[in-house]
Amino acid sequence: MNKTPSLPLLFLAVRLALFLSLPLEGLAGYGDLGHFYGWAQLAGWPFLDYWMEFPPLFPFLGELLYRLAGGREQAFFYLLAFLFSAAQAGSLALFLRIAKKVGLAESRAWVYFGLLAGLFYGWTYFDPLAVFALLLGLWWALDGRERRAGLAFGLGALVKWFPLLGLAVLARKGNRLQVRPLLAALGVVVLAWLPLLAASPDYTMASLRSQEAKGSWETVWALLDGNPGTGNFGAKEARYDPASALEPQGNPARIPPWLALLPFAGIGLWAWLRSDLERPRSLVAFSGLALALFFLWSPGWSPQWVLYLLPIVLLALPGRTGVLFAGLLVLVNLLEWPLLLSRGLFELLPMTVLLRTLLLVLLAWEFWRIIPRANTASQTVEIS
Repeated sequence: MNKTPSLPLLFLAVRLALFLSLPLEGLAGYGDLGHFYGWAQLAGWPFLDYWMEFPPLFPFLGELLYRLAGGREQAFFYLLAFLFSAAQAGSLALFLRIAKKVGLAESRAWVYFGLLAGLFYGWTYFDPLAVFALLLGLWWALDGRERRAGLAFGLGALVKWFPLLGLAVLARKGNRLQVRPLLAALGVVVLAWLPLLAASPDYTMASLRSQEAKGSWETVWALLDGNPGTGNFGAKEARYDPASALEPQGNPARIPPWLALLPFAGIGLWAWLRSDLERPRSLVAFSGLALALFFLWSPGWSPQWVLYLLPIVLLALPGRTGVLFAGLLVLVNLLEWPLLLSRGLFELLPMTVLLRTLLLVLLAWEFWRIIPRANTASQTVEIS
């Protein structure tokens, strides 16, 4: 694998060539760069002067880049696109390290490279920042640095909450329940949110609770609830009013999310207790199982979330199975957005939702199949 360290640089070179060849409209594409620009134009600072539905790291980072760009839309778009691409180059470097740890051939890294290079989700949404944190946490967990892994997962949770699922692979080592990595992650989250709550409790609480009112979108739960839309909130000016964060979006849930969580949490706990997480590939596979179960439970789905699954699928699943699942996940999500929904073909949304749900079910099964079983009968869990 002597040539693989140059792969992240090659990725950045490809992205640079792509950005230089695209007009500004092509760079923004079907993504959220325009939404980010609109948020950054709001007077003041997020969480202090208006609410945001996301954790604080990216909103503050976006505001800083907006000011660095002098408020110029084009400069702001390019700064964000390069930032997200740099995060993906970092993820590719981590993928190479993890792949070596689990015994994968160099060709698997090239597959990941190929899927990322032209996929617009990677430079028009901020999820690559959280994906990088997730892979960094997995790498440190594989390297035996559990507390650092906890810090990485906690940092990722300040971008999106999903990286906290990685804590499942840290919570137990052999027959010992590990508390310190969990406390490390919790400490990062608390230290970030507590000052915001103290400085601006109304806007910060509205930000934390905004997901409660968001309803369901682009999932089987959304089909059941009769919600055919996407997961975007309304006018940006409404963010100055904390009460607007709690205004219901769409129809109420027929099955409350807390009730739907019970079977998925039960399956996850059952699998966690019976899994041997000592082997590198089983540790990665269990993180994939946790993601798959979470996305099956989640009231909503956004197509760019496929970015979280792609590296785990390619690292954990064997042979052509991983490549096939990764390719199918990309195709189904591109079919949903932008191909169908950008053209207003919402009547075809049930097709992509059901296809993606089937893929997630199959993925969860494939991850579970390759995880060795722990000897739970004689296992006594100790706290360390």
